Amino acid sequence: MTAEDAYVRSVYSLFLGREPSSSDLSNAVQIVRFSGREALTQVLSTSPEWAGVVVDQLYTSALDRTPDAQGRSYWVSRLAAGERTKAISVSIYGSDEARQSAGSDVAYVEDLYTRILSRPPDEAGLHFWTTLLTEGTSPTAIVDGLWDSVEFRRIRVATTYRQVLGREPDSGGLAHWSEQLLSIDEVRLAAWLAASDEFYRRSQDTASPPDTGPEPIPDPELEPQTIPRSIDADLTIEFLLGVVVVADEQVVDYQRSDWRHWSDLDGNGCDTRCEVLEDELVASVPALLGNPGYISIYDGEVFPTSDTSSMDLDHVVALSEAARSGGQAWNPDKKEQFANDLGWYGSLVLVSASSNRSKSDRDPASWLPSAGATDAGVTCRYLHDWLSVKYRWDLAVDPAEQTAIVNVAASRGC
Repeated sequence: MTAEDAYVRSVYSLFLGREPSSSDLSNAVQIVRFSGREALTQVLSTSPEWAGVVVDQLYTSALDRTPDAQGRSYWVSRLAAGERTKAISVSIYGSDEARQSAGSDVAYVEDLYTRILSRPPDEAGLHFWTTLLTEGTSPTAIVDGLWDSVEFRRIRVATTYRQVLGREPDSGGLAHWSEQLLSIDEVRLAAWLAASDEFYRRSQDTASPPDTGPEPIPDPELEPQTIPRSIDADLTIEFLLGVVVVADEQVVDYQRSDWRHWSDLDGNGCDTRCEVLEDELVASVPALLGNPGYISIYDGEVFPTSDTSSMDLDHVVALSEAARSGGQAWNPDKKEQFANDLGWYGSLVLVSASSNRSKSDRDPASWLPSAGATDAGVTCRYLHDWLSVKYRWDLAVDPAEQTAIVNVAASRGC
């Protein structure tokens, strides 16, 4: 068996779950020789046969049965027409059959967590999704939310790496592809990995890869998205708790200098601090005899316009907290964008220097604004802004952080 034969057999097994016929083998080898490995993985990962394999697997994983002939034909044709596997997955997992077989809404949500996330739901997640179902949200909307969650995108990336390369993804690959799965399916990742030299080497015991052209590189259209999610101010804390991923903090080599801040990203001559000073100016502050000034949301301290140097511009989610929550793998441009995020008013706030020093890089499990002791609205806004930033940038919430937010929000009536 030649090295090329071994490679083709491995690719057929990966995408179609079978050995190639002699004619398949001959044709595939020619594709590899004259068009490159990426051409072969693209052909197999978009073929009708591959679509049939995907539909069969979805029915088994979502409904515990094989598809009927009519259903199989319908979904295969949808895939062949360019439908994303995500859309078909959402339809099958969110079908009446899937919901009714569970017996109750609670059991259905528990079943979705088990089948999709491979774990039981946390209490907050179970309550959130079950309430939505009870209030009339469609099952497909529930599945869509779980499917696009940071947690499941990371699971899909890690699973694809294990299936194709037999290893866990590196941190950069995990961060990159987790973002891309918002707009593509993991089969694109699988096709790219299967065209790599690493997969080629795994397909045989000896022989170096033949010259098939340059190593495949990611499509420029798949470069990490630098534009974060838009945030609706009406999103509730309960909703945000249901959609952010919960994961332990990472141990990272954080360097503040890696996160360029107070930049002038729009080139208008006014840097980030300047922009926020303009946005947060209060026209009439009672404590300043009706003169304009600023109010520190954390502790209620007021500052006249002549004393802005006594105020700090605070990242609600500190840069080091962002790094530990998944942002360390970001490229320099994305780190700079996070550090100067003017797209969501809750990302950056002007506060007294003393309250900023008190907060430092702590999360809600160990710090809350002192003004919240007498004004629950301050605490609720802080928790909402914190979760909004985490959701906006796909950053994780650690278990202690999650528990603290749930408990404080309940006690303060948020």
